[in-house]
Amino acid sequence: MFALDYIPFLIIIAVAIPLLLLFFLLRLVLGFFKGKSAAGVPSEWHLMVANSREDAVSQALFLLSFLFLGITLLRLNQEMNYLLQWQTILLISSLAALAGAYTLKNVYLLAGGLVSISMWWTTQADLWGEKINVAPASVVAGIGLIATLFYTLGRLHEWNPRAKRFALTYLVFGLVSATVILFIFSTGLGLEGLEELTDGAPITQVPQVLLSLLVFAIAIVAALAMAVMKKLIFPGELAGVLIVAALIGSIAFLPAQTLVKGDSYGFSRELTSTGIIWASIFNIALLAELVGIVFMGYARRATWLINLGALGLFIFIFTKYFDWFFSFLNKSVFFIGAGLLLFLLGWGMERGRRRMLARMRAQAPQP
Repeated sequence: MFALDYIPFLIIIAVAIPLLLLFFLLRLVLGFFKGKSAAGVPSEWHLMVANSREDAVSQALFLLSFLFLGITLLRLNQEMNYLLQWQTILLISSLAALAGAYTLKNVYLLAGGLVSISMWWTTQADLWGEKINVAPASVVAGIGLIATLFYTLGRLHEWNPRAKRFALTYLVFGLVSATVILFIFSTGLGLEGLEELTDGAPITQVPQVLLSLLVFAIAIVAALAMAVMKKLIFPGELAGVLIVAALIGSIAFLPAQTLVKGDSYGFSRELTSTGIIWASIFNIALLAELVGIVFMGYARRATWLINLGALGLFIFIFTKYFDWFFSFLNKSVFFIGAGLLLFLLGWGMERGRRRMLARMRAQAPQP
């Protein structure tokens, strides 16, 4: 266990690194579009984290101030003979950051608050289950449900045109986190990890974690119901969110699994029949999600969704060659199949692009 003196540095690293990754993801993959509308406003202004360099610096300074607030509280707690657990201080700092984000309309604070509140629940759930050695799969399932909840909250924020940047922040955090979880478990290495994650006491022996997952599930259903009533989510998108949430949430209730045969770990791993079933489920779910992201981008005319889905598909096909798929298939057959899949996806994306451009021309004001 880390000494308490190192906790401030851990908090800074754990919050700063995901924020930097998010920033570069938005900058390099999703893009900061600089096209101007007729009014001189950026055509996709909500994809810009800040209005200007000065605004970006201001938001970053506010984020640093809340980070130092957490460090100050840790120091005061140390002077008060550790009256509070450091998880409690992390929760206080997270709630303060979220409140400050909505008060100051600060995207950086919102991102930091979402990361830190997720960190708080993860560490708190681990603390709850530490005494009876609960299966870590329940914590992973909770993280996945939190990611799904973030995505649904992002859709709800789209109801207010002024909250589009906040909506994008929620959507990116939720979508990327859920996709990463599916991607990890779709690999042979991830299945080895899943086998280890299911080794432990059942979640029913930790009522706090079980209640947390139930609250997350209820919140997701309620948020989706509101999004449906406000017509903010497509039927296919609704089904996809529910399926992903159910799939990731079910991990928490799995008994101990045997997914890899004997000592066949590493590059020579050989999956059991149960492992093959789970590998198929996660790979099909991941592929369907990535394809759905691309077509949802065309349906919503959201370029960042198209780019994100296309990048995810490229990574998916590329990594499958080096994963367990190529041990079952001839490499030439694999590349032929991958080429056909890419051709079909490219053909579908091109048709979607033309339709989107045609709709945009039809809706453009005539001179």
